[in-house]
Amino acid sequence: MSTSSRVGLTLALAMAGGALARPGPVAPKPEQLYFESEAQLSPLGGAGGSDGCAVLVVWDDALRGATVVARRSLAPGRRVLIRAAIPQSSGPRAALGLWIDPGVDRRGLGDRVVFREPRIVRADPTLSGPDVTWTDLVEETRAGGAGLRHGEESVAVQGAATAGYQPYAGLGPEPGTLVVTAAKSHAAGIEFRVQPPLPPGGRSEPRVYRGMLHAHSSLSDGAGPPAEAFRMAREEGVDFFAVTDHAEMLRIPRFGESRWDEVQRAAREATVQGEFVALFGYEYTHPSEGHLNTLGADRIIDAITAPHWRAYLERLSGQPDAIGMFNHPYQEGTRNWNDFALPEDSLRSHALRQVALIRALDGEGRFGYAYRRALDKGWRVAPHASHDDHNPTWGRGGRSVTGVLAHSLTEDGILQALRMRRSFASQDRGLMLTMQSSEGVWMGGEVRSGPIEVVVVASDPVPDDTLLRIEILGRGNREIARKVSQGEASIRWHAGVELLPGEAVIARAVQRDGDEALSAPLFVR
Repeated sequence: MSTSSRVGLTLALAMAGGALARPGPVAPKPEQLYFESEAQLSPLGGAGGSDGCAVLVVWDDALRGATVVARRSLAPGRRVLIRAAIPQSSGPRAALGLWIDPGVDRRGLGDRVVFREPRIVRADPTLSGPDVTWTDLVEETRAGGAGLRHGEESVAVQGAATAGYQPYAGLGPEPGTLVVTAAKSHAAGIEFRVQPPLPPGGRSEPRVYRGMLHAHSSLSDGAGPPAEAFRMAREEGVDFFAVTDHAEMLRIPRFGESRWDEVQRAAREATVQGEFVALFGYEYTHPSEGHLNTLGADRIIDAITAPHWRAYLERLSGQPDAIGMFNHPYQEGTRNWNDFALPEDSLRSHALRQVALIRALDGEGRFGYAYRRALDKGWRVAPHASHDDHNPTWGRGGRSVTGVLAHSLTEDGILQALRMRRSFASQDRGLMLTMQSSEGVWMGGEVRSGPIEVVVVASDPVPDDTLLRIEILGRGNREIARKVSQGEASIRWHAGVELLPGEAVIARAVQRDGDEALSAPLFVR
């Protein structure tokens, strides 16, 4: 990600049914809502000046990607009214962003834009139901429901409802104003997170949630208690976070209490359904055969009582809902689970069903080779890009993130999505990558061989985090199809492809700054 800034405010908008619908016997219809705000360039410190910049209104759908719904040019000395229709969301959450396209004033500083009285209004003011006003946004910020992102750093905006909050975004010195400052040659912006209710009787499509699946606490060799790890991760804005301490240490009581019980209790207490999911698991840590995380388990499998890779698989098969994950392959001089050789007996079906994930990316771009090798050896795995945090940097210890396509932000919802292999790994926390066949099969599912159309969505809501290319790759990373970007930050690509029997087909998106994302496979019958 480029050094961009964003502030996220969580709002509840009645965009479907309920109070905003006309009364009567007919089914409620969603009403069109609009975002409105006046915008004006403001030179920093009262000196210098700008030749102008652009303000973009970006709708970031949690499933279909980001779309620029309005763009207005700002010239010095002019105040402009910005009005943009808010599209209907495909899922329970989306984000409406105001971005300054990179602009630099005559002193080489980033352009500063003052937004006055930002608000969300109804198309028909005669309908019942309140508008969302500037006061609502301020109260939401005061309540601590906002997060400021500055480059790869992320901090909570507790008490940000004070004049002149810096850096890059915050309340302005005048009542009813919001100030955003571009980071010199990079975009800066604010995002309002929108949470429309579902239509009566409706069911949402899955949406993308982002988080991490591998971290340690002081229950093994980490730097603090699991409760602190979950708290920090939530403050950093991730949707889910897993603490996975070394199983060999979790089996040893601490202060007369079970460590395994402690992490489970911390996860239950930290989870807020629909807002943040705290997951618990453990890392099977074999000194020569490899490390594996296990999620969704009720019993510990450690390398002392299960002293080899096959013993781990045998014990895993006794917990049919548990999920196995290959951790940091080709590290620590391990044999990498017999070089990803599949079991040759009755364990094979259990292993293929339960070992669902592999670390496929990190901030330096490692592990992609191992992901491809595991797939070509026959494993049915999807990618993750978690950090393996041991320091007190939970939720921000690295640039990479794991995206999961789930129907709900609950423990069951996230774990079920992982079992279904609906994930992607990304080096950029804003970059989303999904793949689906034209017949409606999501990544992680099975499709027929031969000619088929797939739909790939690669999207980043930051306007200057543009894509370089998207690839569809098969066995041995053979290139099946490629789309070269024309400078877009968001692409929805319908690709006609020819798929070979038995291969696992993935999508890869590369941004111009070198960051990339890898999707879960479509498995070809």
